[in-house]
Amino acid sequence: GLDRERQPTFIEGNDWACLVSFEYDASHDRLHRKITTFRQVEQLYRRSFEEHVLQLYRAEEVESRLRDAGFRVDVVRNFGAFPLLPQRVGFIARRP
Repeated sequence: GLDRERQPTFIEGNDWACLVSFEYDASHDRLHRKITTFRQVEQLYRRSFEEHVLQLYRAEEVESRLRDAGFRVDVVRNFGAFPLLPQRVGFIARRP
């Protein structure tokens, strides 16, 4: 599933670095992303931290809820020329 067993990632540039770890909470179907960044400011490095908590839903559930709310729904795997990442879908919902 979506990043459920993904290993921590690390990327860096000349004066910055970004570390990301992932934790999946199966009991609530949530994904926790912990992101730590380091950015050089003159001679020192500035550290930042943020955490994203994502509630995961099956595409069929979202599509059904949108239809139940009165929307026409198209499920897409790209927006225009831009493909979505694996295991992700988008929704275009319009009122009739």
